[in-house]
Amino acid sequence: MTVHPISQHPWEATLLTWAQHAQETTIPAHYVQADRVALDAAYRCCAQITRAASKTFYLASGLLPYEKRRAARALYAFCRVTDNIVDESESPDPFETRAALERWRQLSLDPHPVVGGGGVWSVVALAWSDARCRFAVPTGYAEQLIDGVARDLEK
Repeated sequence: MTVHPISQHPWEATLLTWAQHAQETTIPAHYVQADRVALDAAYRCCAQITRAASKTFYLASGLLPYEKRRAARALYAFCRVTDNIVDESESPDPFETRAALERWRQLSLDPHPVVGGGGVWSVVALAWSDARCRFAVPTGYAEQLIDGVARDLEK
């Protein structure tokens, strides 16, 4: 029997290269320095965002063990906020939207995001920072998601 190598489409090679590159980026090695009450509230906010935006994902993530469930919902909330910055922007100026996305990038990738005054963004950033650390999520994956959403501004 002859085994033929699996052919790869060009887009697959690109995605694999991006994934490999992101995997080689910084992995947070910190623990979020927030009191337990604030952190629990941040995770509850992420759960509410997930439930409101995707009932199916909310229910499916409910099957995960507690810590993974919280992290999955923080990831979803991070993605939702990122996408909403572009999709729900009230500004007709793409430069303003891009600036908002960059502010979100700084906040959401900060290992110790400041909670308070930043509304839902700061709360989601707090839970996301904790989840990234607990599950050793390379920063590059989050950066690539933000970069991908930013491409929507180039249409």
